[in-house]
Parts: sequence; structure tokens; C-alpha cells
Amino acid sequence: MSYSPTGTWNIVKKLQYVEESAFGSTPGSPAFVLAGHQVRMRESTETSAQKYRELGSRDLYQMLKTGEMYSFELQYQPTSTALMRYGTELPGGAGTIEKSLSFTYTQLINAAETWYRYLGARCDQLEVEVTEAAVKVMQRFLCKDIPAAVTADPFTTPGYAGADTSAPYTGASSGSNPLTINSNNYDVPRFKVSVDWNLEVIKPNGETQAKFILPTNRDISVEFDTWVKNDVLRADAKSLVARSASYVIAAGKQFTFTDLYLQRQGKSNDAGDSKHMIETLAGTAKSVTLTA
Repeated sequence: MSYSPTGTWNIVKKLQYVEESAFGSTPGSPAFVLAGHQVRMRESTETSAQKYRELGSRDLYQMLKTGEMYSFELQYQPTSTALMRYGTELPGGAGTIEKSLSFTYTQLINAAETWYRYLGARCDQLEVEVTEAAVKVMQRFLCKDIPAAVTADPFTTPGYAGADTSAPYTGASSGSNPLTINSNNYDVPRFKVSVDWNLEVIKPNGETQAKFILPTNRDISVEFDTWVKNDVLRADAKSLVARSASYVIAAGKQFTFTDLYLQRQGKSNDAGDSKHMIETLAGTAKSVTLTA
């Protein structure tokens, strides 16, 4: 059998998305938006099944299919906060966790442009880590369906997103003093925020795919490194006092935290270390919003 192998360089239309008006269904004439500068995509298809055995046989009789489970993970460097907000914002209409998304991209498979789709996608986990080099975003989505790949455009009069020539965010995009806690600024070489929605997949009897994928409790965690200048942050961790906090990731774009509780602080002195002392703080926030 002759075929042409493929690779990431054979992606034709980069991953892009559109809000769904009905869960699991791409709207007509979709106007797609690019999902940042992608570094990695990984998808998973899993069939849930029961092993069925019968008396009189040592071997399995049959596998009985009970359901289908789909997910994908995306790592990218953003040029806006639009996609990230589907993983940060409380249900509140367009641009929040309330809305499910349809994703698509195309790739040359055996020399033919092939369409891939992720339908009924909701963000289960979001992780944003800011270092000098980059603002790195990881988003994990659960979805209703990953249909079979097709070599003919499956959408009606789609508006595909063009190339994004904007530079992705880096650690320098924030400007000076990006981190503020209790009205005090802290210099940081690394800042990370994670949001977990604990999505519930509801699949009633008679359904093989999810009928609903819905957010439940939101968990928000924060971790950062900073140069030691006093004992204030360790004292906050010791007392578990609630503090207001914010972190700017780009001009006019910031995470705003309500009631950040620092829970853990650590630092070390090492005679062989030729760098100035860093302390690491980690904690939990009551709430978070990200500027649109």
C-alpha cells in the first residue's frame, strides 16, 4: 500500500473555533477565530465497554459498547485572552464557560487536505504560566464528539480565520510590576494560575455520547516565585489571610483575584548556589476574572 506520511508542517488551516448556539452543533456560516499560536495538540478517543463472559468458557465472550468519551488538550501562546476566558469566567453568556465551542483544523493526510473537528467542547482545565520567555497556556477540553475525518469541507459557507501576524505574549508583555498582592508589588520570574471546572459529563441510558458536559465547582490555584525582600508573604501564608491580588499578562489584560489565600511558602540557602534567594508561594483564590 502506497501512501504519503504527514507531519505538523502539513497543517493547512490552523486550529480555530466558533461558539455553538446548540451543544455539539456548529452554527451555520461559522466565523472561525484562531486559537493562538499553537505549540501542541493532543486528542483522545476512548470507548467505554463492559467485558461480557458466559458460563462454560474461560475466554471473553464479547465486549459490549456502552459509550464514547472524547477530549483534547491544546498548548499555545496567546495573542489575546478570548480563548482563555472560556476557561476562567463564570457562566455569563458569550465568551464564558457557559458556551460550548466547535473547533476545526485541516491537515494534509496522504496528500489530501483533511478536516478534523471537535464538537461540543468545554474547557475542563486551564493553566497559564508566565516566564521571561513566554506566556504558555494549556487548556484541556472535554467534548461531545470527534467526528470522522473528511476530505470535503463539512461546513456551510464557513469564514475561516486568516494568518495571525501578531506576536504572542511573553513575560515582557505585562510591563513593570505585573504582580500586586494587598497593594504591594512583587518582582517575579515565574507566575502560574490554574483553573479547574470539574466538568460533569451527563450520559443517560440510551445515549452513547454525552448529552451534557457542564461546569460544577470552580477551583483556582496560584503559584509564583519571587526574590526574598521581607517576611510579609510568609506571614500571610502562616495566618491564611485573604488578600486582593492581580497579575497583568499584557497591556490592559490581567487576572484579578478575589480573596487569594497563600497556603505554602518555601525557600532554601545553598552554599553552591550563585543566585540571589528566591521564595516560592502557592495558594488558592476564591474567585478570578480575566480581562477580555
